[in-house]
Amino acid sequence: MKNCKYNCLIGLSIIFILAAPFLFARSGLACFNFLGTGPIGDTIGGITAPFIGILSILLLYNTLKAQQAFNADQQTFNTAQQAFNVPGREEKRSLVKMIA
Repeated sequence: MKNCKYNCLIGLSIIFILAAPFLFARSGLACFNFLGTGPIGDTIGGITAPFIGILSILLLYNTLKAQQAFNADQQTFNTAQQAFNVPGREEKRSLVKMIA
């Protein structure tokens, strides 16, 4: 449920970022004249910059969450590997060699 909200927000942000130049630089309904839109570029950048910033924060948050989950799994694996590598456990090591 939470993941769906993030994906929807990211998708809407990307659509808005892509549509903003067409929405804010139009001089009329049927005419797209970008020749005199120097100051409009500043306006578009000012309007879309917060959305791009929020989008990058959301993507960074999702990346860090995924990294924490991977690190927890890796820690569990390392703990199990260290328990397996205790001296005197030759029967388990030979079993692994037979399987491989």
